[in-house]
Amino acid sequence: MTERRNPPRDTAQQAYARELRALVIDSGDSTYRGIQRKIKEFDYPASVSTVYEKLNGNRELDLPFVEAVVRAHHALAKRPGQPDLGRWRRRHRRAQQEQALEVEPSAWLGPAPDLAPAFQERPASAVLDTLVADHGQVVLTGPSGTGKTQLARSAMARAWRKGLVNLAVWVPGHTHEAIVDGFVDASRALGLPDGHDREATARRFRNWLAGRHGYRWVLAIDDLQDPVHLADLWPPADAGSTIVTTQRRDSSLGAGQRKVVEIGAFEPDEALTFLSDQLGDEPGQLAGAGELAAALENHPYSLARAVTFIADYRTDCSGYLRQFRSRSLTELGAYSGGAFTTARLLIEPADRLAPARVAAPLLRLAAVLDPHGIPVPLFATAPIVRLVEADRGAPTTAADTLDGLSCLRRVSLAEFVDGGQRLRVHALTQRAVREASAERLGDLVRCAADALVEWYRACPAETAALRGNVTALLRVAAVALCGPDRLHSAVFEAGNSLTDDGLYRTARAYWEFLLPLAVEHLGAEHQDTLTIRHNLAWTHGRLGDASGARKELSALLPVRVRVLGADHPNVLATREGIAIWAARDGDHETAAAQLTVLVADYLRTLGPHARDTLNTRVELADQRGEAESAQVAADLLGPLLDELRTALPAAAPEIRHAHRLLVLWLARADRVIEALDRMNNLVTECQEQLGRDHLDTLWNRYLAAELLRGAGRTERADAEVTALTADVQRLLQDGHTELTEISDMLDAWWVSGVG
Repeated sequence: MTERRNPPRDTAQQAYARELRALVIDSGDSTYRGIQRKIKEFDYPASVSTVYEKLNGNRELDLPFVEAVVRAHHALAKRPGQPDLGRWRRRHRRAQQEQALEVEPSAWLGPAPDLAPAFQERPASAVLDTLVADHGQVVLTGPSGTGKTQLARSAMARAWRKGLVNLAVWVPGHTHEAIVDGFVDASRALGLPDGHDREATARRFRNWLAGRHGYRWVLAIDDLQDPVHLADLWPPADAGSTIVTTQRRDSSLGAGQRKVVEIGAFEPDEALTFLSDQLGDEPGQLAGAGELAAALENHPYSLARAVTFIADYRTDCSGYLRQFRSRSLTELGAYSGGAFTTARLLIEPADRLAPARVAAPLLRLAAVLDPHGIPVPLFATAPIVRLVEADRGAPTTAADTLDGLSCLRRVSLAEFVDGGQRLRVHALTQRAVREASAERLGDLVRCAADALVEWYRACPAETAALRGNVTALLRVAAVALCGPDRLHSAVFEAGNSLTDDGLYRTARAYWEFLLPLAVEHLGAEHQDTLTIRHNLAWTHGRLGDASGARKELSALLPVRVRVLGADHPNVLATREGIAIWAARDGDHETAAAQLTVLVADYLRTLGPHARDTLNTRVELADQRGEAESAQVAADLLGPLLDELRTALPAAAPEIRHAHRLLVLWLARADRVIEALDRMNNLVTECQEQLGRDHLDTLWNRYLAAELLRGAGRTERADAEVTALTADVQRLLQDGHTELTEISDMLDAWWVSGVG
């Protein structure tokens, strides 16, 4: 028996050619030669074989050819007027889009929320569809809970299904760091070149969006808290589509080609349609729908919560409204339409679900954390388990608290996002719960902070989530993290992570915010206040103000000595900072003298093998080279590098720093061959530990070329610089603006004629 097979499906190009061929057949002279002669009259000379190949889909149909064929058909068929070229131009664009879908990759990136079961399209949906199709930029603005996020998510899904886009990126927009993190995550998911500077990586991704890469993209930035957070990262106009959701109404949001669309409450007929669509399977539940919608001020979020309660507990709109009115509160101000009482109504049934009486304390904790995503494992930490156990008065396990999150999800008070790794609670719900728990906010914030510290120590790579949640705690009740006698360690962990990730400007703003808070609640000379001053000074130095950093630390030192004692590690750290920034400010003699005394104090207080002692000895060796001679520095750094390798992990940055200093001083001491050997080893270490494209690796490769030239190996040096130049240019094209300085050095290599 012959096997039956489906005929092969035409490609987009073949289907397009078949339509054009049908037009030719209709023209009266359907021979390829006849068409070849006629299109020549319309300025498209082509051979008969070319016409044959194109009309049979074997060669690409270019638009001039298509227009010439359409004109030829019109003339041969003796049609009046002018041919309809617009139709065929649109068909040509569609064919290109369809063809692109056949060969281009596709990706959906970021923690986009699922569409809610009760989601309802709004008039703004049609506006969104048009703007996305036309590569527009649209800002959805309006109060919390009006459905902006869901509208954005729905528009992206429709564009994806229609084939208008093949790259969809969802980015949380609540802070500048969150936007940076979202852009960095998307860049990495697409396999784009990475770097150690997250801000630079984010800018590279933004620039990449404007380029030629085979993607037709739509990018959503959800819940933009401040337009400044996006100021230098707005996706490029015309290259793709951008949707921003925000509660802000700043005029800057409508700058350029951006269209601002206001999303408010439902119109009364929309609210009734919403209730009818959701409850229509049980018409009896619609009793009192109009009165309920009016009482909730047609607020989409409150209506959705009401629908959940009515459906799950078999009541009707009037029954829900009776409960709502009996519990009404005026404290919600603009949201007195029902957010507070709606959350209160739903938490009671959630608390009755197994495990009983777990959902309510979990919701109170979630209400003080980041509305954009709380790490689910956080709720399994010991501090949270203890609080829930105390609240419910029954033995509680981590498994119970994680099950309790599912109870919140079941009544739509929370949702899981990011593959189930994050819990999201609507900001309006959070606000309602916080106001109901006002007398407990301090305890809740401190418990959440304790939990964050425990969780972060187990997940040190989750810096963005740590910062987002600590920032939320500070917004809710910063004072609760200031007492009774210290700043909570979570505050310092979050701030230090900003520096570790290279977000120096954000770090400066963070410490500047904390400083007056600490002064007010702990005192100007409390050790935590002094630590904030120390960190702020270092941030200023890292942002290029070495002189300012030195002055700030010098002013801080006597206070720390008086408060902590001369030998306290924090005092020694401030002295080291003063010396380091003096050196960066060009005062090498002073730096060397200060470091000499400091090393003796470290040896006396911490011992010879302590990390701080070894690091300070490295800085001293460097400064003695500046103040005395290169030979002195090289002789000190050689044995010291061996000590560092013994005392610290193999990949410790201090080892690479000392190694590079040793190479520099060996070269300055005219020990070029020895320096070259060590530099080759250092480059290999950097490539293995940091990667080939890391800035430190590139600079060390340049230094290696300099050493080759110094050793008389000019041809080899030029070859190394040629290879390095190609790598640097590739990275610059990808947006690595931090490579400008090394690029200038490479240009100078050739311009000076030494290469």
